[in-house]
Amino acid sequence: MKKTSMLTLLLLLFGYSVFAASSWIGVQAFTTTGTSNPALAIWGTDFEGESVASLTGANIAGSIYPVKRLPFGFGFQVGASEMSSISNSTAEIDLSEYPLAWRGSLSAQYHTHIFGHLSMELGMGLLGERMNKAVGSGNTEIRATLNSFSLLSSINMFLPLSDAFSLVGGIGASLPIYTQRKISRGDNTDKANVDVEGITVHAQIGISLAL
Repeated sequence: MKKTSMLTLLLLLFGYSVFAASSWIGVQAFTTTGTSNPALAIWGTDFEGESVASLTGANIAGSIYPVKRLPFGFGFQVGASEMSSISNSTAEIDLSEYPLAWRGSLSAQYHTHIFGHLSMELGMGLLGERMNKAVGSGNTEIRATLNSFSLLSSINMFLPLSDAFSLVGGIGASLPIYTQRKISRGDNTDKANVDVEGITVHAQIGISLAL
């Protein structure tokens, strides 16, 4: 009996999803707030203790569902963000130290109908971010690069505005899994992996165009 009930529930969920999945592309404004320990400094001397940082930016985002009658697809984001605030428990941090953070993500997506015209998209994937800054020292350029990869999960909600356009908003969270700092001076390059702990919460809103 329990197996039959579970199978029925899965079939109903799948049935709703069959008619809900639709490929889309759009633009989104987003903000993130996260904790990090240590507080990362792009030039190589990290600040001790936990920091709280907020960034704001914009994305080109979308989801592709190769088989329209199936609710499974993949999603992507490409964009950039700027540090809007950062605080640390042990030191003052200069915001001007941080350049734009370029970001991109790729995720597996699941799309399902909720009620009325409202639908939902669940995603799980990988987020990559990169900060890059250069300064001149005499005839030598010194360049610092901070690369990171995080595990990303997200929930998006879609409210149709017309046959082609929808209002899309969502939240997400990411956990750091790999961070590397690279300092280049002329032909010399120093690389170091940084062990980072923390969590970042994401929120975004934008407009999507059905494909």
